[in-house]
Amino acid sequence: MTVENRKTVLIMAGGTGGHIFPALAVAHVLRDRGVHIEWLGTKKGLEARLVPEQQYPINYIEISGMRGKGLTTLVLLPFKLIRAMIQTLSVYHKVKPDVILGMGGFVTGPGGIVGWLMRKPMILHEQNAIAGLTNKLLFKFAKKVFAAFPGAFAENKKLMIIGNPVRKEITRLEKPEQRFTKKWANISDMQLNILVIGGSLGAAALNEKVPGSLEMIAKNQSLHNSDLKRINVRHQCGEKNLDVTKKNYGWLKKIPFNKPASYDAEHEIKINVDIMPFINDMAANYEWADLV
Repeated sequence: MTVENRKTVLIMAGGTGGHIFPALAVAHVLRDRGVHIEWLGTKKGLEARLVPEQQYPINYIEISGMRGKGLTTLVLLPFKLIRAMIQTLSVYHKVKPDVILGMGGFVTGPGGIVGWLMRKPMILHEQNAIAGLTNKLLFKFAKKVFAAFPGAFAENKKLMIIGNPVRKEITRLEKPEQRFTKKWANISDMQLNILVIGGSLGAAALNEKVPGSLEMIAKNQSLHNSDLKRINVRHQCGEKNLDVTKKNYGWLKKIPFNKPASYDAEHEIKINVDIMPFINDMAANYEWADLV
């Protein structure tokens, strides 16, 4: 396929890693097949950093979430949507997409509406068990709709359940039982690696409950007589939740706790925690983890 006649796909995905990473997985496959990829996103979402890192051209529009923002936001919504659609129209004239692919996020709304008005073939993918509002609204205008889970949409001939797109580096990982057999062959140095990922923005419940659960393990004397020597934790908490998550792990500074006279320090389970706002290399971390 020559540069002159190759197809262009405009991917609309932004906001969180849950939309962006599956979209990148699709983009990589399409690029390997000679398709030119253009991206529609916002400067405030993770796509502003992740997409250029993967060498894809990204086009920005101004749009944000509207739920629970008050009366003023609702009044301004039509004007913001019109502005975003005008910006999107400019992008369409520039990149001239043959197909548009909506993978979720706020940009999919104006991107999908403009695409439909311009009669561009539109494909949607829903990553969640419950379809988002944007995909629900665009469903009737899409040529084909893919979903990760049954029940996300009502049965329809244009709907196909395919699961979530996964990057090659993740599909190539060894199966857990193979990795465990190799890793835990040496029982004298048994360690448990725990990966905590509450989505790219973090999850408030995990940021609170996981530190509390690990503190209970650290204080529970009966657990310290097992073969387990160390628990290593990598915790993705989200940029905005970094300070509060570090505070929730504050008990780590208090170790050692008060121990009974009969306590055998040799069998104490060591706990190491690495708190990160965001994890880039998920394949490496999945390979490292025993429990996710």
